[in-house]
Amino acid sequence: RETPCIGCPAAAALAENSQSKSSLDNMVNDRRYEVFAYPFPVSKESDIALVMYYRDTTEEHRLQQEVIQQEKMAAIGMLAGGVAHEINNPLGGILALSQLMMRDHAEGSPIRNDLEEIERAALRCKKIVQDLLDFSRHSSGRERVSVDLTDMLEKVFSFLRREFLSVNIRLHA
Repeated sequence: RETPCIGCPAAAALAENSQSKSSLDNMVNDRRYEVFAYPFPVSKESDIALVMYYRDTTEEHRLQQEVIQQEKMAAIGMLAGGVAHEINNPLGGILALSQLMMRDHAEGSPIRNDLEEIERAALRCKKIVQDLLDFSRHSSGRERVSVDLTDMLEKVFSFLRREFLSVNIRLHA
C-alpha cells in the first residue's frame, strides 16, 4: 500500500518508537483484526523497521455479541416473569367481579353477554400470563419430567403466531 490503513498503529509506533495497538474493522471479507506494531532498530541508528502482527478477532467479537444477546434475553425473561405476576392480580379481580356480576343477570341479556366476553378475554389473558410464567421459570436442568409435546408446541406457537403471520406463515393444527 502507498498509505497505511485507517486506524493502522504503524504511524504511532514509529512516532513514539514503542509498541502500538489498534483494531481494524471491515478490512477484508468483513473480518475484524487486532493489529500490533512493534518497532525495532535496524543496522543504522536512525533507521527503524516495524513488525506488524495481525490477530483475527472476528469470531471472538461474534461470540461476545452472542453473549450480550443471551444476557438481554435472560433479562427479558426475568422482566416477563415480573410483569406476568403484576398482571395476574388485576386479572383475578376482573374474573371474580365479572363472574359475580353474571349471577345478577339472566342468560341472554345484553349485559350478561358483555360480561361473558369480559370473562373469556380475562381467561385468555390469564393463559398467556401463565405461559409467560412457565417460560420464564428457571430450571436447574437436572429435573426430568414427561411433557405432552402437543401442549408444549401449542404454548410455543401461541407466542410465535403473530410473528409467523407477519412473514406469511400459517399454522394449522
